Amino acid sequence: RNQGEISDVEWRQFLLGCASGAENGDEAGTAGLPADKVPKFVAEQRTLHELVHLQEHSAVFRGILDDLCEEASEWAAWCAEEAMQRAPLPGQWEAKLNPFQKLLLVRAFRKDQVIFAARDFCGSALGATYMQS
Repeated sequence: RNQGEISDVEWRQFLLGCASGAENGDEAGTAGLPADKVPKFVAEQRTLHELVHLQEHSAVFRGILDDLCEEASEWAAWCAEEAMQRAPLPGQWEAKLNPFQKLLLVRAFRKDQVIFAARDFCGSALGATYMQS
């Protein structure tokens, strides 16, 4: 983080997430997207709100919601991966995002996978020596 590879916005998003949709005036839980555009596999409102927050506050995520809606089957397949943090992201996103930004997507889609994704991230960033206990 001190080397500038992780922005303050991204760091806060990882630690805290973002405000709920109801607090932002989105009672329906679609994060401003028409309800018929929200992919069926996105079961939680929180996922959409985290993606909206990333798209609005980090330039590298611009267009992620459009891509999610247009390539829903690819995103659904990625989200269904048992070790999604190790699977390539759909479309341009694998090449576009750094490993920490990918971790943010894992957090948005599958909180149950965050600990595994964070462990993989730390292992690749710090080296295997730091991951042995």
